[in-house]
Amino acid sequence: MRFGTGLICGLAFCLAAAAAAPKYERAQLHRYSVAQLQAFLTQASLDRNRRADAAFADAVKDELAARRDTKAMIAVFRSSRDEAQLRGVGEVLIRLRGAGVDAAIRPYFIAAADVRAMLAAEYFGEKCDARALDILKRNFDRYPLGVDDMAAIAGIFGKCRYQPAGPILAEWVDAGNMEMGGIAAQTLAEIFPDAHVRDDGTPEECAAAWRRYFAARKTGKP
Repeated sequence: MRFGTGLICGLAFCLAAAAAAPKYERAQLHRYSVAQLQAFLTQASLDRNRRADAAFADAVKDELAARRDTKAMIAVFRSSRDEAQLRGVGEVLIRLRGAGVDAAIRPYFIAAADVRAMLAAEYFGEKCDARALDILKRNFDRYPLGVDDMAAIAGIFGKCRYQPAGPILAEWVDAGNMEMGGIAAQTLAEIFPDAHVRDDGTPEECAAAWRRYFAARKTGKP
């Protein structure tokens, strides 16, 4: 279980944190304050409330987006040390993008490998910003990636048809995580539709085929 410090917490501490987290009630969604909604996105809250309602976090993010309190969202993005909360708030801010949000996120748009910098690069990468795409590519192997993080970044690469990310994605096809490998293979097919690399074999076979493809592109041989 990962918290904002990036440390692995002890079981007793985790259980205590989950017990102290706010309890989510679907019927009260529209009555919660913005601060309460943001608190539901912390790791402790996710651990406690997902057991009762697996989709509650999506409902919370939708409600925050509907409230459009960008000032409160930016304040949490700047100050939170909870990685789960940062990810949730970052996702909402992408939906609320505008000149004010751009200005608030830009100071964190740097070539660092922490979660806040990753989310800032994703924010600008959603618009296919060339610098953001380059930062995401260069830090792809350094970011603390979960499946959702990889899906978000790979989705940006795919949407932007960002070919420089191809060789890095190829290395993830057989990296050991089946879900991440599948995301990488699917994204490669989106970026390089004319490659005709078959994905019906093992992850190792698929990765090897993509490596051969990129080696051929590099040498200029078909």
